[in-house]
Amino acid sequence: MAELTERVVEFRKMADEDFPEFIKVESEDYAQTLARNFKRDLEEARTMTEQQVKGLLKDGSKTKDHLILEALDKGTGEVVGHLWVNADEHRKRAFLYDIVVLERFRGTGYGRSIMDLLHATLKQMGMKTVELHVFSENSIALNLYKKQGYNMVSCNMMKDLK
Repeated sequence: MAELTERVVEFRKMADEDFPEFIKVESEDYAQTLARNFKRDLEEARTMTEQQVKGLLKDGSKTKDHLILEALDKGTGEVVGHLWVNADEHRKRAFLYDIVVLERFRGTGYGRSIMDLLHATLKQMGMKTVELHVFSENSIALNLYKKQGYNMVSCNMMKDLK
């Protein structure tokens, strides 16, 4: 594992030509997570995911109030992750739909740096709050969000009836 040092990142809008692959990969990952966590058929989860994404991103990467960003290491310019956030200017609330640190950069401080820059960016945009959803199996993300000052506001639970 790489030594944990201060990481400095910057954002850039994801290129339009990269958006279809981004959505394809993220949708598949989300569908598999849904299927696993809610014990659903994978095809059903894929259909649900496709409907959700089409509903949220009606105009693809150009959908109003949605930012699809790449996170770059400010020193090297290398892409270290990406995020998808909705910034509702009217309600002054943001919702973080997705944040990913590329696998080879995980555990090296980029997640914290990306979140810090996201918070600063959203504050500059006039946002008062930022919300997100995280699956309980994602303990690394849960720990990051807690360290970042996020509070649990809801909890879904499930029990298998065998």
